[in-house]
Amino acid sequence: MVPLLHLFLFFIPDRRHMSTTLIAIRHAKPLSEGFADERLRPLHKEGISTQEMIVQRLAEKGYMPEKIFSSPILRAVQTAAIIAKHFSLEVEEEEALGYNFNQSILLANLLQANQGKTLVFVGHAPHLAEFVNDLTGYPALMHGLSKSEAAILRFDQEIELGKAIFLDNLKL
Repeated sequence: MVPLLHLFLFFIPDRRHMSTTLIAIRHAKPLSEGFADERLRPLHKEGISTQEMIVQRLAEKGYMPEKIFSSPILRAVQTAAIIAKHFSLEVEEEEALGYNFNQSILLANLLQANQGKTLVFVGHAPHLAEFVNDLTGYPALMHGLSKSEAAILRFDQEIELGKAIFLDNLKL
């Protein structure tokens, strides 16, 4: 007879062996003029509308984020807030997704620390698309990410550069 504790442990999911999904999204279209500080440009109403449609398509395809990380730049934070509102989540600002993009921090502190979850990274061109290409090990996004475009990747085992599987991309 198997001890009860062993049966109980058998049914606890081990996230280390579950797939991890990354949804990498470039911020929506911002206003183009009138801001001395580039970091403070808010979203254009067209950008808000487009991002809402992209979020709806993510949901329709069954992607259910569990955490959202955003560049601290206003247009990215506002883009992340649209996603967060739809999925009832909070936005965590992450400097490594901003102008001082840091692939090592994103890989170790965010992706590897959240194995088995579905994460959203909201960032900027060209770094976010280059990161997606590095994660897949080939130019999955040969032409980069357009504003509001989402690239969806999955890690089935190790979360390392070159190990991601490119699943889909959503854009209007």
